[in-house]
Amino acid sequence: MQRRILVMYNLHANVVCVAPNFIPRIGGFESHFYQVGGLLTKIGHRVSVLTRRIVGIPKSQSINGINVHRFGFPLLGSLDEGQFMNGIIQYVRRAEFPQTVFYVFLSVRSGTRTKQILELLKILKDKRIPVVVRVTSSNRVGKLCSMYPDATKTLREVERIISLNPGIYRELVSIGVPEAKIVAIPNGVDVDLFKPSEGVRKLMRSRIGCDSSTPVFLCTTRFAPKKRLPKLLQAWKEIEKHSGDFPSPELWIVGGNNSEFSETKIRRQLIQMIGKLRLQRVRLFASEPHSEMPKYYQSSDIYVSFSEEEGMSNSMLEAMSSGLIVIGPCVDAVTQLVENRINGFLFGHENGHGPTDAIRTCIQLTPTQRRQIGMTNRLLMCERYKIDEVAKQFSKLFDQLILHYQNTEI
Repeated sequence: MQRRILVMYNLHANVVCVAPNFIPRIGGFESHFYQVGGLLTKIGHRVSVLTRRIVGIPKSQSINGINVHRFGFPLLGSLDEGQFMNGIIQYVRRAEFPQTVFYVFLSVRSGTRTKQILELLKILKDKRIPVVVRVTSSNRVGKLCSMYPDATKTLREVERIISLNPGIYRELVSIGVPEAKIVAIPNGVDVDLFKPSEGVRKLMRSRIGCDSSTPVFLCTTRFAPKKRLPKLLQAWKEIEKHSGDFPSPELWIVGGNNSEFSETKIRRQLIQMIGKLRLQRVRLFASEPHSEMPKYYQSSDIYVSFSEEEGMSNSMLEAMSSGLIVIGPCVDAVTQLVENRINGFLFGHENGHGPTDAIRTCIQLTPTQRRQIGMTNRLLMCERYKIDEVAKQFSKLFDQLILHYQNTEI
C-alpha cells in the first residue's frame, strides 16, 4: 500500500545531507551539494543539510531552497571539532525522519570527527534509515579501515556508496563492499554558467593588466596541504627561469577561505614562498562565491592541478566546461577525465614527463591549438557531466532506496 501511495502521488524522498561544512564556506563538496541539493528541491525533494555552525551565520536558514541546520560552538575554533558532530548525533537520535534518505559526507581524518561519523552510520542503521555515503577521495578507504577496524563492517552495511573514480571503486571492493552497493555518480558542472566568453576574457585581462596574448595557467583550490601548492610554485620557478625560451606565461592561483585559520596560514606561507623564490608572474586571488568564479576560467587558457588526493575535482570540471586544457597528475581522479596529449597533459605518466614538461608543452601551443583542445573538453562536459543530469541520477537513487525500504516493510 505504501508503495502504491508513493507512486500515485509522485512523492519524492526527503534528503538529509550530513557534512562538516557548507555554504558560505567554499570547497568542492560545498559547491557540489549547493548545486545538486538545489536542483533536487526543484524536482520535488525536501532537502536539508546538517553541518557545523559558523560565526555570524544563523543556526537555521534556507540556502538555494535547502534547509540548513548548524550545530556546535564556532567560537571554540578547533575545540568544536567533536562538538558539532555530537550535536548532530543527538539530534538524529531524537528526531523522526519519515521517507528520508541520509547522504553522508565521509571525511577521513585523525581526531573525533571520523569516529563520530561512523557512530552516526550505526545509529541510522538501527533506526532503519537508508544511507548513501560519499567517500571524499582516493586512498581514503584503506586509511579509514586501518584507523577504525569496525569501519569495514559499517561500510559493507550501508545501502549505497558513491564511487567518484575507479580507484575508490577498487578500494571498496577490496574490503568486501558488494559491487551492487557501489554507485558511480560523477560530480557535475553547470555548463551554462561555466562556458567560454571572449568578452569576459578581454575585460578581465584589461582590468588587471594582463596582455591578451599571455598564456595564463589557472589553479582554483582550497588552501590545504593535500593540494600541494608549494610543489606548483617550485615547478613555476623552473618555468620563469627559462621564460626567454617561449612566450612569458602567468600563473593565477584563486582560493583560500579567509575565515579559516589553517587556510589563512597557508596563504601567508605561499606569499612568503613567492617572495623567496622571486617569482614575477604569479597572481594570488581570494576565493569568491561560486557564481563569481566563471570569470577566472574564462580569462585563462590552461588549468593546472598538483593534487593527488581527489575524488573528482569540481574545479577541473568547471575548467573543462569553460574550454580550458587540463594539466594534472596521473591519478584515477584525473585520468578518468583526461587522455594524455589528447585533451590535456598528465605528469608522473609512464613516459616519465614531469609537470614542467607539460607546462612548457602548453605554452608552446598556438592559441588556435589551445582553443581546439579546450573545446574538446567543453563538449565532453556537455555530453557527460551536466549538473542537471547528475541531480536526476541522485533523485532516482534516493527514490529507489525509499521504495525498497517501504516494500520490505509491507
